[in-house]
Amino acid sequence: ELYAGLVVSEIYGMQHFPDDIEQCELPAEVQHLAPYSKGAYEQNGTVWMTFSPFNLVRDPRFFNAAAA
Repeated sequence: ELYAGLVVSEIYGMQHFPDDIEQCELPAEVQHLAPYSKGAYEQNGTVWMTFSPFNLVRDPRFFNAAAA
């Protein structure tokens, strides 16, 4: 088991996407976050990236974040 927390500066609430909506490409400005994402969806002109906490904790750099 791993207990961890994340500090975020802003949230937009939970977003829901219809089952039939197709995933889109991640914008170039957030490509560096792709390893921690399960994809992205575009809705009403806004791209929403999904976040995977499981992918984050699998990255060895996560455990050394305080050293950065």
